[in-house]
Amino acid sequence: MLATPAKLSSILEQLGYKVEASLVHGKNQTRYIHFVVTKNGCKYFCKVNRGDEVFEEHINAGLAKNFGKAPTGIYFMTPAKIEEVKGFSFYFYPYLDQMPVSNESKKFADFNVPAQDIPNYFNKVLKAIEFINQQELITNREYERFNRLESKIFNLAKSIPADVPHGLVFLKYLASEGEGLDKYYLSINDIQPQNMFWVNKDKSLHIFDLEAIGPKLKYYDHAHFTARLWYIHARPEYAKKFLAMTLKSLAKLDQKEAFHYIKFNLIYILLRAYTTYKDEPSRNKIEQMLQWIRKDLLQFVNEL
Repeated sequence: MLATPAKLSSILEQLGYKVEASLVHGKNQTRYIHFVVTKNGCKYFCKVNRGDEVFEEHINAGLAKNFGKAPTGIYFMTPAKIEEVKGFSFYFYPYLDQMPVSNESKKFADFNVPAQDIPNYFNKVLKAIEFINQQELITNREYERFNRLESKIFNLAKSIPADVPHGLVFLKYLASEGEGLDKYYLSINDIQPQNMFWVNKDKSLHIFDLEAIGPKLKYYDHAHFTARLWYIHARPEYAKKFLAMTLKSLAKLDQKEAFHYIKFNLIYILLRAYTTYKDEPSRNKIEQMLQWIRKDLLQFVNEL
């Protein structure tokens, strides 16, 4: 079944929800569809996933109870309820008036943080990542399920298009460097501006779309957020600023380790993105970032 706003709206209406707004961004297989709906006097922000994307049990159990202990001004939003219908998972979050959604804008959670708030915003993103990283890994089974680097790199090598610039060089780097990287943290996995919103009034950060939480290589979240700023939001200057803040927040001895993990994660994330995003503008931005990593990343770090 094709995930179109009309068909998903029809399912929501069959479930008894009134659709007030549908919000689409992205294209084809990379697009996102969100809704604002009401039912029985309650208003929800609804995010839709394909049925194969399941909400991890440990979020509903052990981890969710810790979200209330998050640093001041950071809120991890979990669904009020989830409905599985016709191959789709509908996540209903309590609607907040501050959510930047409307019928007029047709957008949700675009990068709309005022320039003067960027340092505070990035600082809260770093604190949110650190908070999740400090939570305990769940079980050895889930650790193994999420992290088989060798097979992931092998599968990535099979799917990389032949025309990706320096693709073979990057793949060789991943294969050799990956053998020495063995530290894993509990990670958000999909932290990006599209999955959060910033409230100007009280300078608070609200993060949703947490169903991908699981063990990942150390500093994966930092790399993911950096990459998405660059190739999704076309903000390379902010990507560099966030990366600089990440490294400067660490002691000198930790910066060297962080550099290796972040570089590895960035390359892995960007190569995977290149196989997903088929449009020329997105691929151009991905290529641009890969070139920067190859030529300028080390100098950038040395000048911090």
